Amino acid sequence: MEPDEVEGAVGPVFPLAKQVAAALEGAVYPLTRRELVLVARFNEAPKTLLSILEGIPDARFRSLDEVQVAVSVPAPPPEPAARSSSGRAAR
Repeated sequence: MEPDEVEGAVGPVFPLAKQVAAALEGAVYPLTRRELVLVARFNEAPKTLLSILEGIPDARFRSLDEVQVAVSVPAPPPEPAARSSSGRAAR
């Protein structure tokens, strides 16, 4: 595959692939989420990307690929408030 073909294949699946790779340039894995954010800050990543990295699961990432998968998976929606048997929100 030519580089342009690879980029085209990765683009829709990992829309932030280039930005994440640039933000984490020089990173030595494995890294925790906190360490990823520190590397991205050091590399002067945009605030939006820093926020995305701060929102990924608190885990140890073994490669850039794992990070790119984590940033491409939408965060689960917040849990709805607990309901009592009467159908009203619990207090």
